[in-house]
Amino acid sequence: LYSTQTFTLTATSASTGCSNSDQVSVTVTGGELSASASATPSTVCAGTSVQLAANASGGSGSYSYSWTSSPGSFTSTSANPTVTPTVNTTYTVVVDDGFNKASSNVTVTVNPLPVVNAGADMTIPYGTSTTIDATVTGTGLSYSWEPASSLVNATIVDPTTVNLTTTTIFTLTATTSAGCSASDQVRVTVSGGALAASASATPSTVCAGTSVQLAA
Repeated sequence: LYSTQTFTLTATSASTGCSNSDQVSVTVTGGELSASASATPSTVCAGTSVQLAANASGGSGSYSYSWTSSPGSFTSTSANPTVTPTVNTTYTVVVDDGFNKASSNVTVTVNPLPVVNAGADMTIPYGTSTTIDATVTGTGLSYSWEPASSLVNATIVDPTTVNLTTTTIFTLTATTSAGCSASDQVRVTVSGGALAASASATPSTVCAGTSVQLAA
């Protein structure tokens, strides 16, 4: 039943033909069972958590839930499970109120992260510079290196360092046009110390015509 109904029973005697009636009312409470699956947020970067919700209403008011996914093997009996999809995924929920079932689905769009390789660690002499050889794959990429003050241009994929005097770890963060970011690091080790010279003369005071040994 989907609405309140009044039923009438009439009984008639087979021998006398006399009859009498009575009524009974069956009251239907609530409304039609429904579910409206939602995902917050519905578009994410890979590895980001998503809150699902069944949003059940109507029926008996007492619900059980069964979630599945495609693709994947996700299952849950929670009304509002949390998921972390890595590819575009459709989640389907079946709501059971003990008398009827209702289903709904929602699709989560997953944007991939860029693949970032900041390059191989390297060693350079004190006070010299080098060019970092990074590789990044993705769509609509922008780049940001830190520390930016130690680079000539911190917004390109293969920047050149300034002359370095200390070992420095550089972090490259690449961001796609969809706003998804990933990072990697490279270490530039500075070897040796500052170039120095200290001239000396032995002896430093002589008589004219006497030989002197100089040393750089």
